[in-house]
Amino acid sequence: MKRLNLLRRAAAFAAGALMAACLAIPALGTSVKAADSVDMNVALCFFSFGNAGTVEKGDTVKVTGDGQYTVEFDCAKNLSDDAKAAGDTAITNFVAMYIQDVATLDGTASESPVATADIVYNSIKIDDKELTIADTNPASAVKANGAFDTNKPVNGWDGSVVADTDIVWDQTNHLVKFAGVDSVQKVSVTFTLSNVTAKAIETQAQTEEETTVEETTAEAETTAAAETTAAPAAATDEGTNFPVGAIVGIVAGVVVIVVVVIVVCTKKKNK
Repeated sequence: MKRLNLLRRAAAFAAGALMAACLAIPALGTSVKAADSVDMNVALCFFSFGNAGTVEKGDTVKVTGDGQYTVEFDCAKNLSDDAKAAGDTAITNFVAMYIQDVATLDGTASESPVATADIVYNSIKIDDKELTIADTNPASAVKANGAFDTNKPVNGWDGSVVADTDIVWDQTNHLVKFAGVDSVQKVSVTFTLSNVTAKAIETQAQTEEETTVEETTAEAETTAAAETTAAPAAATDEGTNFPVGAIVGIVAGVVVIVVVVIVVCTKKKNK
């Protein structure tokens, strides 16, 4: 009778462990989001802006996937209080003009929701003047750190997609100015994104499911430990040769043990 009770407890544990394994299968899967489900706000930014040396950003534009977008920076509405306090009233000089995911720029996210994105610049205007774009090759807009950050179209360290005739370079300080214009009030950049793919983002449901799996597995392991401890005593009292190693095997091979338990219980019943 004790051996039968032991087998029943082993079967109960095996069923619990099997349930945990089944629950783990969907949890191991990766949620896939289509490119058209991308929801990312970007803005035209300036690094080391004017007298203030601040990071300035324009109005946000929502990126939802492949397509053409336009971002702008308008001094009349986008200059920060720090820039104004430093006496900046226009775009004079800067280290870089680039487009970035606002969440990573503000620090509310460490990575952007896109895994890949290629960018081509279609048009760059300063006030009413159209700049000449010299580089129309697609370039990755996602950095190694996972942030959507184009680093260009103009960068005092890494170069520019704009023709040199439209840019004045200060190579010593890595500062950039627009040629022929002392102060610019508004800049607009039109660009095309392609090969936009969304990162797989773990959902709340997946997190809860994984927690359930962990709890179920922990309970099963606790039960297994208790049964493994009790097994030698039961076998000694009966004076039988019931192998204690079979109990340990339950933990390692859930599927095999379920089959063994069914067979053994059936034979016991027939007797």
